[in-house]
Amino acid sequence: MITKRQNRINAEAVMKHPWMTTNLGTNKQMELNVSGLRTFYRGNKLKRYALSVIASQLSESEINDLAKIFLNLDKDGDGLLSYDELMSGLKNYTANCDD
Repeated sequence: MITKRQNRINAEAVMKHPWMTTNLGTNKQMELNVSGLRTFYRGNKLKRYALSVIASQLSESEINDLAKIFLNLDKDGDGLLSYDELMSGLKNYTANCDD
Protein backbone atom coordinates (compact mmCIF):
# COMPACT_ATOMS: atom_id res chain seq x y z
CA MET A 1 0.00 0.00 0.00
CA ILE A 2 3.03 2.30 0.30
CA THR A 3 3.31 3.12 -3.38
CA LYS A 4 2.03 5.63 -5.89
CA ARG A 5 -1.75 5.80 -6.07
CA GLN A 6 -1.93 4.42 -9.62
CA ASN A 7 0.08 1.33 -8.56
CA ARG A 8 -1.93 0.57 -5.40
CA ILE A 9 -4.12 -2.50 -5.14
CA ASN A 10 -7.62 -2.18 -3.70
CA ALA A 11 -8.58 -3.13 -0.14
CA GLU A 12 -10.00 -6.51 -1.16
CA ALA A 13 -6.76 -7.45 -2.92
CA VAL A 14 -4.77 -6.32 0.14
CA MET A 15 -6.76 -8.63 2.41
CA LYS A 16 -6.21 -11.57 0.02
CA HIS A 17 -2.48 -10.87 -0.43
CA PRO A 18 -0.21 -13.72 0.82
CA TRP A 19 1.53 -11.37 3.25
CA MET A 20 -1.81 -10.75 4.97
CA THR A 21 -3.04 -14.34 4.90
CA THR A 22 0.05 -16.28 6.01
CA ASN A 23 0.91 -16.99 9.61
CA LEU A 24 3.30 -14.13 10.40
CA GLY A 25 4.60 -15.53 13.64
CA THR A 26 4.98 -18.61 15.73
CA ASN A 27 3.06 -19.75 18.76
CA LYS A 28 6.02 -18.67 20.89
CA GLN A 29 4.90 -16.91 24.05
CA MET A 30 6.38 -13.49 24.73
CA GLU A 31 8.25 -13.08 27.98
CA LEU A 32 7.35 -10.23 30.31
CA ASN A 33 9.93 -7.44 30.05
CA VAL A 34 9.86 -6.07 33.60
CA SER A 35 12.66 -3.56 33.07
CA GLY A 36 10.84 -2.24 30.00
CA LEU A 37 7.66 -1.82 32.02
CA ARG A 38 9.58 0.07 34.73
CA THR A 39 11.16 2.33 32.12
CA PHE A 40 7.75 2.98 30.57
CA TYR A 41 6.21 3.79 33.96
CA ARG A 42 9.03 6.18 34.88
CA GLY A 43 8.86 7.91 31.51
CA ASN A 44 7.16 11.11 30.50
CA LYS A 45 3.57 11.10 31.83
CA LEU A 46 2.09 12.61 28.67
CA LYS A 47 3.83 10.06 26.44
CA ARG A 48 2.74 7.22 28.75
CA TYR A 49 -0.86 8.43 28.71
CA ALA A 50 -0.87 8.89 24.92
CA LEU A 51 0.49 5.38 24.34
CA SER A 52 -2.07 3.93 26.76
CA VAL A 53 -4.92 5.67 24.94
CA ILE A 54 -3.69 4.40 21.57
CA ALA A 55 -3.32 0.85 22.89
CA SER A 56 -6.78 0.90 24.46
CA GLN A 57 -8.33 1.59 21.04
CA LEU A 58 -7.03 -1.68 19.56
CA SER A 59 -9.15 -4.82 19.53
CA GLU A 60 -7.82 -8.11 20.88
CA SER A 61 -7.39 -9.48 17.34
CA GLU A 62 -5.47 -6.35 16.27
CA ILE A 63 -3.14 -6.74 19.26
CA ASN A 64 -2.63 -10.43 18.41
CA ASP A 65 -1.91 -9.54 14.78
CA LEU A 66 0.65 -6.94 15.85
CA ALA A 67 2.27 -9.46 18.20
CA LYS A 68 2.59 -11.96 15.33
CA ILE A 69 4.17 -9.34 13.11
CA PHE A 70 6.56 -8.33 15.89
CA LEU A 71 7.61 -11.93 16.55
CA ASN A 72 8.19 -12.44 12.83
CA LEU A 73 10.43 -9.37 12.68
CA ASP A 74 12.32 -10.20 15.91
CA LYS A 75 14.75 -12.65 14.29
CA ASP A 76 17.01 -13.10 17.32
CA GLY A 77 14.10 -13.46 19.77
CA ASP A 78 15.40 -10.84 22.20
CA GLY A 79 12.08 -8.96 22.42
CA LEU A 80 13.55 -5.87 20.77
CA LEU A 81 13.60 -4.79 17.14
CA SER A 82 17.00 -3.66 15.96
CA TYR A 83 17.40 -1.28 13.05
CA ASP A 84 18.59 -4.19 10.88
CA GLU A 85 15.59 -6.38 11.82
CA LEU A 86 13.19 -3.55 11.03
CA MET A 87 14.85 -2.72 7.71
CA SER A 88 14.93 -6.41 6.74
CA GLY A 89 11.22 -6.70 7.50
CA LEU A 90 10.45 -3.63 5.40
CA LYS A 91 12.52 -4.98 2.50
CA ASN A 92 10.71 -8.32 2.66
CA TYR A 93 7.35 -6.56 2.78
CA THR A 94 8.07 -4.32 -0.19
CA ALA A 95 9.47 -7.28 -2.18
CA ASN A 96 6.21 -9.19 -1.58
CA CYS A 97 4.15 -6.19 -2.70
CA ASP A 98 5.67 -6.40 -6.18
CA ASP A 99 3.73 -9.62 -6.85
